[in-house]
Amino acid sequence: MHIEAIPYKNDSVDDVHRGTVKFNFEKGKDKWGRQAYKMRNYSWHKVKIPNGSMIEGVNFKQYDPHTDAIEGENLTFIDCNMVNVEKHASWIYVGSYEVHVKKELEEHGGEWYEVLYRDEGGTWTEVSREWRPADYELD
Repeated sequence: MHIEAIPYKNDSVDDVHRGTVKFNFEKGKDKWGRQAYKMRNYSWHKVKIPNGSMIEGVNFKQYDPHTDAIEGENLTFIDCNMVNVEKHASWIYVGSYEVHVKKELEEHGGEWYEVLYRDEGGTWTEVSREWRPADYELD
């Protein structure tokens, strides 16, 4: 776990389900000398954020599509990475990247492929297909 993380629940399962933490509002300087949150990467964590908060420039990416990853109401996310994060009705996204994707390993004609799908309104649409060796495992 990141040193800046504030533990909330002891519910870590594995490397892609890292448990629940509280959002850390502490700021410092980034490598360009600008003010930024000290912890900006919450990927594969679930996060408790106080109601009414505005969050800017943070990664909340989740491994599984449609993950209820964030607890909080009336939140505004500005320029955040929301890949596979299930959006709630009271949230506002401004310039944030919002998509649900999944990878599958598929066999076709004796060849193996890693296929990336994107959820488009409840229908999974293939985005890319790449050949993989037979012993390949998805990350």
